[in-house]
Amino acid sequence: MLRLLTFCFMLFLSTQALAQNTVLNGKVNDAAGNPISGASVRVVGSNKGTLTNDKGEFTLTIAANASLQVSSTNYETKVVAVQGKSTLFIVLAQEATNLSDVVIIGYGSQKKKDLTGAVRKINLEGSPLSNMTNVNALSALQGTPGVNVGAVTTAGASPSILVRGQRSLSASNAPLVILDGVIFSGNLNEINTQDIASFDVLMDASAAAIYGSRAANGVIIVTTKVGKAGKPIITFTNNYGVQSWTRKPEMRMGEDFIKWRTDNRKLAGQADLSVQKVLDPKELIAYNAGQQINWLDEITQFAPLNDVNMSVSGKSDNVNYYVSGSFLNQKGVIDNDQFKKYNIAAKLDAKINKWLFYGLNFYYSARDYSGLVPRMDQATIGTPYAYKWKDEARNILDKAPAVANLVNPYWESQYDDNLEKYTSTRIIGYVAADIPYIKGLNFRVNISKNKTETVSGNFRHETYFINPDNAADIAAPTKFLANTYGSMANGLNNSWEIQNLLTYKKSIQNHNFDALAGYQRDYTAVSTLSTSASDFNSAGTTTLGYYGLHLGNPANQRVRSAFEERSNLGYLGRLNYNYNSKYYFTMNYRKDGYSAFAPGRKFAEFYGGALAYAISEEAFFKKALPVVNYLKFRVGYGQNGNQGIDPYETMANISSGSTVFGSTSTLFIYQGNLSNLGLSWEKTTTTNFGLNFAMFNNRISGDLNIYKSQTTDQLLTRSLPSLSGFGSVRTNIGQVDNQGVEASITGVIIEPKSANGIRWEATANLWLNRNKVVALTGVDADGNGIEDDDLGNRWFIGKPIGAIYDYKVEGIVQTGDADYIAKYGAKPGDLKILDINGTKRDDGLPDGKINSFDRTIVGYVQPRYSWSFANTISYKNWQFYFNFNAITGGGSENYYNSPNSTYNLSTFGNNQQQNWLNKEYWTPETPSNTFARPNYSNPYGYSYPHARTFIRLQDVSLQYALNSKQITF
Repeated sequence: MLRLLTFCFMLFLSTQALAQNTVLNGKVNDAAGNPISGASVRVVGSNKGTLTNDKGEFTLTIAANASLQVSSTNYETKVVAVQGKSTLFIVLAQEATNLSDVVIIGYGSQKKKDLTGAVRKINLEGSPLSNMTNVNALSALQGTPGVNVGAVTTAGASPSILVRGQRSLSASNAPLVILDGVIFSGNLNEINTQDIASFDVLMDASAAAIYGSRAANGVIIVTTKVGKAGKPIITFTNNYGVQSWTRKPEMRMGEDFIKWRTDNRKLAGQADLSVQKVLDPKELIAYNAGQQINWLDEITQFAPLNDVNMSVSGKSDNVNYYVSGSFLNQKGVIDNDQFKKYNIAAKLDAKINKWLFYGLNFYYSARDYSGLVPRMDQATIGTPYAYKWKDEARNILDKAPAVANLVNPYWESQYDDNLEKYTSTRIIGYVAADIPYIKGLNFRVNISKNKTETVSGNFRHETYFINPDNAADIAAPTKFLANTYGSMANGLNNSWEIQNLLTYKKSIQNHNFDALAGYQRDYTAVSTLSTSASDFNSAGTTTLGYYGLHLGNPANQRVRSAFEERSNLGYLGRLNYNYNSKYYFTMNYRKDGYSAFAPGRKFAEFYGGALAYAISEEAFFKKALPVVNYLKFRVGYGQNGNQGIDPYETMANISSGSTVFGSTSTLFIYQGNLSNLGLSWEKTTTTNFGLNFAMFNNRISGDLNIYKSQTTDQLLTRSLPSLSGFGSVRTNIGQVDNQGVEASITGVIIEPKSANGIRWEATANLWLNRNKVVALTGVDADGNGIEDDDLGNRWFIGKPIGAIYDYKVEGIVQTGDADYIAKYGAKPGDLKILDINGTKRDDGLPDGKINSFDRTIVGYVQPRYSWSFANTISYKNWQFYFNFNAITGGGSENYYNSPNSTYNLSTFGNNQQQNWLNKEYWTPETPSNTFARPNYSNPYGYSYPHARTFIRLQDVSLQYALNSKQITF
């Protein structure tokens, strides 16, 4: 009987348990009725959950009274009560301009809608940009408002980058880079672009002030990928592409070259202009044999790029991991220009218990730039009537294709050895704890260790010194062993950083607080050891190259070593406050110390603050302007610094030299520079006004920033009177102002009406920056009451940095310009330089002479404005992305010009042997008004500035996403 009662009781409990659970079938759509695949569906209060399939469907066995939390990228998170239902239809609303995106702001993060400063977020992971093969991560930032990324011309090169223009005249203008929370002091080529999840660019001082002394040029925060919830994900990509010249110059060949040479000789007064007299003897041999060579084509190679990546990632309740490996092989468009890179990355984040966490990131990079490229300058002036090889079977080049000083472009790259390799290892670890019993209080320690090793070497072999026209040299090149030389160097950069961060987040009704206090310290030591040797006559060979330097003449062997160290420490604090996501306040404080400055000058304080008002959250605004979904006004103010000097630069350094007493060479030392113990930071103070908006059900969104900055205490090298015994001294003096506008607008041009409809989203960006030199040294040497400009550096008071200071030219002097020829002693075919001044600069009183006083500002190297236009068109499983990028010059001030003295056809003056671009030039028979006569010697050193404006299709990608049902294993 007891057993029967027990059985009945257990059956009752089982029945009750079954009654409390239900099998739930659900579907998740967006507001337009499109299914949302990959949405996370989790049971509130547990770790149980799943992801929706490509139709937005999911199935879960859960308690009848459970609640589900449903979330997906770019959609608002929603909590739904099951209430015993067996089916659920859930609609997620799209976030207003991704305002719930998490933005990294330095030592922490915020939702985008809570930002008060000017911060740009660029998502790579999951975006069309992830399909681009960017060798350097910074290339992915092209087209970002306020960020100007320079061009690269060689394999594996890193572009220059400016955030909101140039602030410093002499110190670095590069932004501070942060990798996964710690300072990154290396080259971003070390990081695999495919490992990067996002960039966050801190533009204004209120946002960047938390980094203090190194943030004056902006801050770029790089966040790498992490694992995603669900099953482990294995990703493999192989990107292959081919590079080519953007614009390849056309060189003179055949009859065009003969005419060019003939016109040269004719203008030089040569009477016999037959081919036999126009061409040099070696050229004539090639001419008679029908031999021609286009040297620019010859040094151009097929330039493929192959990027292979593989990663494994995943996330469980307690562990998040991401492991990747990659190989990049890139060839440049110039022969032997090559770059290889190997990368390994591993990330682990683990939860020990409810309140204790730890993580470890590991990065390894090996980069190889070894090899020499042919000389581009010789390829562009080389005669087409020439031979590359004297004896190809014996690997002997023809060194001098003509009698003149033309050299085979391959001569150095063929007979010299070059080694250039880098390896980098970076480890970042952290331990974080949510302090028990104090909700919202977290303590975190970040520790990083970085090591970069450099190995470089060069060697010039005996074959370099032979004359291939001399058979005896070819037969016995060892007679030149005494001329051979080489060097090798090893460099080691060791650094570490430690951060102690205490954060506290608290919400009291509608009052939200986020406070940060921290301490940071970093240290860097750089050591180099180099050796050199020459004269390998005794060794009898140079087969070992730079690995055999010990075989050189002992009297010519040299060993040099160097070591430097520097350290920084900083105390930081920040307070973020908002009331009801409507009124915002941010305050940053930083105190920094830098070892390179002298005692009493090592520390400086930096600060920043911002206010914001989300007026769209007011009831009256929602009622008055319902079409505006979001509108926030921002104002920020702050100060940042620029260290800008190397260790020991404030001190009087010792230099060495040698002299001869009798027949003995004696080493001596002397004071090499003047110390300045008062040297300190450059300081940049910035004011930023901005707004963010979204309207028409969030179909149109964007932002606008207007800023002005002042960079004072410029780290300038100031000239000194020779009586002081020193030529110059480094000092804090001068001021540069910057101001600019950045605008961005995103719109959904076509919104789909069904799940498989067409969606077209476009983003247009426009930005401009203007800087101005306000003050330099304060010297008024001419006594005119106005501070003097610095003509040598092209710095002019009241004018932008990068002025092009040159003569004004109005075409070419023609045979009919008799008055100009008589007045200025010019010849037809010369540049027609304007006489605009007399005995003083800018006096506007022409004196009938062309001299240095006639120079003036004819343009600027900085852009007038920049813009980009990115488009993403989706249809079913297809996605098409294209992006235009433009930098515009011109205007009344001639912006975005560039001096290029080699652009003119007659750059090389009276040298009668050289070739050049196939452009029309002045002759009496063809009176061009663009290019001077072929033998014009350019006596005034005109720099031939020309416009650099361009519009280009920056990126294009087309992808098709396969459904899981289309792939079976």
